[in-house]
Amino acid sequence: LKDERVNIIHGDGRFFVKQRAGDNAYDTIILGLPDPHTAMMNRFYSLEFFREIKKILAPGGVFSFSLSSSENYINPENALYLGCIYHTLEKVFPEIKVFPGNNVIFLAADKKNALTYDTDILIKRLRDRRLDLKFVREYYMPFKLNPLRIKYVESVIKESGAKKINLDFRPIGYFYNMLLWLTLFKSGKGFLAYLDIINIYSLVAVIVLLFVAVFLAQKISRASFKMPVVLSIGTTGLSEIAFQLVVILAFQSIYGYLYYKIGLILTFFMIGLVAGSAVINRQLERIRDERSLYIKTQAVICIYPLILPLMLGLASKTSAANQYAEMIFAALPIIAGFLGGFQFPLANKICLKTSKNAGRTTGLLYGVDLFGACIGGLLIGLFFIPVLGIIQTCVLLSVINALVLALLHSAP
Repeated sequence: LKDERVNIIHGDGRFFVKQRAGDNAYDTIILGLPDPHTAMMNRFYSLEFFREIKKILAPGGVFSFSLSSSENYINPENALYLGCIYHTLEKVFPEIKVFPGNNVIFLAADKKNALTYDTDILIKRLRDRRLDLKFVREYYMPFKLNPLRIKYVESVIKESGAKKINLDFRPIGYFYNMLLWLTLFKSGKGFLAYLDIINIYSLVAVIVLLFVAVFLAQKISRASFKMPVVLSIGTTGLSEIAFQLVVILAFQSIYGYLYYKIGLILTFFMIGLVAGSAVINRQLERIRDERSLYIKTQAVICIYPLILPLMLGLASKTSAANQYAEMIFAALPIIAGFLGGFQFPLANKICLKTSKNAGRTTGLLYGVDLFGACIGGLLIGLFFIPVLGIIQTCVLLSVINALVLALLHSAP
């Protein structure tokens, strides 16, 4: 680090890469980061990042990184994890070499025949360049690059069955890493077999069946309008936390410096929440048809998640340094907060018409709201966003809220 040729940049690595796009200035890029065990780390192993790396590599340049593995045996979860990143890298670089070990090393080049496994060639290069190395030594290279070991690792990775590509807006990489981590415990065994079942069609089918059951129960019991209102508060709580997670993860993928901005994103959401509550509370006593207004509010909540990915897609295609793109991330939480703040007092007024206990009624609605947010935070962050991606997650949220809207319409 004392060498005068070393230039240390203090900042987000990916943001730096974005700013240097098109330079084609680097012969070698080494990604020295941990595995994608979080959404923050995952953005350095996505298809979009690999494309950005290619734009700053010089012709014939080499890109390298490593991922956790094992020396001689790769279990199915590890194979799926490595295969996902390999196939993502394959979309960008025509040549990839995989070096086995406790950490599998990936080397990628932008043209064919730029890399080799031949130990004789590599040892000759070490000698010709007179490199004084501490870890890469001649005596163990033939063992490390044994053709049988390389063939095993390559075949396991290529035939892993990893069909999904790791994307900024579908960070499946950190989900696969989580599955690999769970194999250390008994609870993680056997989950892999059910992974392909998790898709938007199966989830929509399950959700529709649940709502059909609720609809039939509503008709048989002749439940009042209060029941779907309480249910809608729960789904709004789930949706609101989902909207925030989507915005936060999208911002992190595009800009990286999340901790610098997350306070502002959450503040904008609270501003929207306060504004929505203020607007409805001023009009609450004068509203005569709460039901109609509530149904219209629910309809808007159905539409919002369909607009959300369109706006995020627009922001992602805009230059990273463009301040107008950042304004999108300020406006979206305000709108989401406004909808939640507007709906909750209106739900209270509707439910209090059939209940004299204000504390109990308000407490019930608040509890249902928090329960929905809790379920949403777990499902959206752990499963839906990494497995389905942001776009399909938003579609799923729209479907859930549309089914609630149907229950509100059908209630007596």
